[in-house]
Amino acid sequence: ELALFDLRLRLLDEAIQAMEELLQQDPGYTWGRVRLADWYERLERWEEHTRHCEAFVQYAPHDGVAHGYLGDALLRSGDRAGALASFRRAVELLPSYEFAARRCFTLLLEDRAFTEAEAVLERCASALRQPAARSMRARLLVARGDVEEALEELEALCVEEELQRDELEVVLDAFGATAAWDRAFRVVEAHFEQETAAPGALAEAWCNARERAAPARADRILARREHLEEAGRLAVAAWIQRLGEQRRTLGILWMRFRYGGWLRRSDATWGALGYALCAAGLFTLCARWLADFRKRPAAEPWMLYNLVSSLWSLGRGTSAIEVARVGLELGGPAAAHQLGAWVT
Repeated sequence: ELALFDLRLRLLDEAIQAMEELLQQDPGYTWGRVRLADWYERLERWEEHTRHCEAFVQYAPHDGVAHGYLGDALLRSGDRAGALASFRRAVELLPSYEFAARRCFTLLLEDRAFTEAEAVLERCASALRQPAARSMRARLLVARGDVEEALEELEALCVEEELQRDELEVVLDAFGATAAWDRAFRVVEAHFEQETAAPGALAEAWCNARERAAPARADRILARREHLEEAGRLAVAAWIQRLGEQRRTLGILWMRFRYGGWLRRSDATWGALGYALCAAGLFTLCARWLADFRKRPAAEPWMLYNLVSSLWSLGRGTSAIEVARVGLELGGPAAAHQLGAWVT
């Protein structure tokens, strides 16, 4: 795997060199300019990245995307005023450019320039996806202190079919700095008991924002666990995985022994607890918890990886390899990446 990574880096370096030479001959080749900017960003070579973003604007001054690229580069380098100016220009040229619209809007909210932020929203709203525009509108209302209207927008946002995690998360974060934060979280949690169009987005946004706002109250959704629909079950799974990432052993054990029977009913929560037990080094408990994997046709490779790792740590190598082989039969790149090394 390390050798493959080194190979990819060498190939990328060769591609960069070839594109640099091409741009010397044809500096107005904007597609190549964008590729170079992206490649330098991937390598965290910020000086070269910014240089090509500036050149992008130079050779394509009426391209909104070019100004968005430059705005992002300037913001990363600490030039906030320059970044805002670039994002403003991007929005003028291309109102449908969601990245630039949201960045420009966010900077204006931070400056408490609410009138201009509203003007940006009005200019872009009809060109953006509806949940993106609704998310911006909710944040503006929160910033202005219009709590009731903001909560209404939040309610509508939760049922958007094209909702993305970050669109909901930034609204919950905005509420997190106000006295209405708990009401906002309860709006989202109420949807955990309903069929929703974007259950994964609701679950992940809630989990991330909840960790920043009031993590001690996260498990209150389990009080009505029998009523949780998919979004609610995914939220519980996401929270358990967060406990595992943070190695919060007591919280993981509490979940296992207090709610174990319920957690076994869903493959999402079953797999999440297996991950948390393995991450916390509770290998015996993990091996026992995931032992019924053959009865779970929806089990995913990453779930079985935790069982394989636990069995191997317990000195049960033969059993670990057997589980890895079962996981490989699931097929796909994820299975090969996570489990292939165990059987070679």
